[in-house]
Formats: sequence, C-alpha cells, structure tokens
Amino acid sequence: ARKLIKEVRLKYPELKIIGFKAETGVSEEELKKRALESMNSYDLCMVVANDVSLGGMGTEENNVYLIDGSVKPVSGRKRHIATEIVDKVEGFLRYK
Repeated sequence: ARKLIKEVRLKYPELKIIGFKAETGVSEEELKKRALESMNSYDLCMVVANDVSLGGMGTEENNVYLIDGSVKPVSGRKRHIATEIVDKVEGFLRYK
C-alpha cells in the first residue's frame, strides 16, 4: 500500500507536515512511541496522536497528544483541541 505522507515528503522535502496517528487499543506509552516513530520517519513537525477506540469519533470531546519533541496531552472539546493544534502550527510557521 502506498503511504501518502511518504510520497509528499519525497516530493516536497522542505514542507512542514503535521501527521495524525490514530491507533486502537494500545497503551499510552505505545501510542506516544508510534507517533514519535512516525514523526522521525517522515520528518514531521508534529504528530497529533490518539487512541480512537477510547472515543473521539462522532463525539464533541477527545483526548490527544501533541508530539513535537515534547509531549503535550490535550483533552476536552474538539474546538479546544483544534485551537491548541493551530497555536502549535503558528509557532512552526513563525519560528522554524
């Protein structure tokens, strides 16, 4: 199976890319480990990771980790999570 993120990275090596890592039924440590592996494998600025078996799909609330070298857990309404993601993106675009 083709991996779109890999193809985009090869075609646009300087592009700032944020990945999303959805896993099911893994421990918090394993989720963070897999997200960090994706970040390093594809040279991503950040990965938003969550375990979709614990909710989030079809709900107004979610629990995610924003991983960009540090790990920041963010929980609550999806609008709040989106704001946290956009704040991080603004930082990448402004300072990196």
